[in-house]
Amino acid sequence: MARAPVRKILVPVDLSRRDVETVDYAIALALQLGAELWLFSVIDSPTKLYLIQSQPAEHKKDEGFNARVVEDAKVLLRRLVDRATQKGVQAFGHAVVSERPDREIPREAQERGVDLILFGDREHGLLSRLFFGDTTEEVLEKAPCPVLVVKHRDRR
Repeated sequence: MARAPVRKILVPVDLSRRDVETVDYAIALALQLGAELWLFSVIDSPTKLYLIQSQPAEHKKDEGFNARVVEDAKVLLRRLVDRATQKGVQAFGHAVVSERPDREIPREAQERGVDLILFGDREHGLLSRLFFGDTTEEVLEKAPCPVLVVKHRDRR
């Protein structure tokens, strides 16, 4: 019997509200393919800023700052994993702290032996791309497997 072409799907998430649509698409795809999901977050400066903005009173600059940010990320990641599990998909979550998501995502894909990386389309402005780069494009060049970029409906 031939092996299914896609058994593991890696979904990079930045833990913002925009991830729900991407994760829901990945869940539907995983259900159709009988695949498992690996939700992966690289906690970089933009992710830290989002987490700080979502709970500003809890993030004071001290020695426990990074630990609290990582704990917040784990809670949000756990919610996404639970969302997939509730819909019948075997899902796992993992996060790392790094300023180089373009390196961490391909490394994670290689380590986990995933068959597909699924990105949600992010419409970042020119200024954001200049400062932070375009992770999706960089991962496309380095990925050890196919990459699927899902364009979501315009919400205007």
